[in-house]
Amino acid sequence: MVQGIIIPADNTAALRTAMLDSLEDYQRAVGGWIEAVDLPTFGSTLFVNEEGLFCTCC
Repeated sequence: MVQGIIIPADNTAALRTAMLDSLEDYQRAVGGWIEAVDLPTFGSTLFVNEEGLFCTCC
């Protein structure tokens, strides 16, 4: 089991922690299909909603 930090897309919402044990837990945390984004500088992986990778705001 992994303890994760949930960072909402809405920057006014508070951060929260969750215990993640299964694929369903990760999907529930991101609100859909997940995509892993490696962060080698930090030695960690960020899991995001796969649709979030198609940001048109930047």
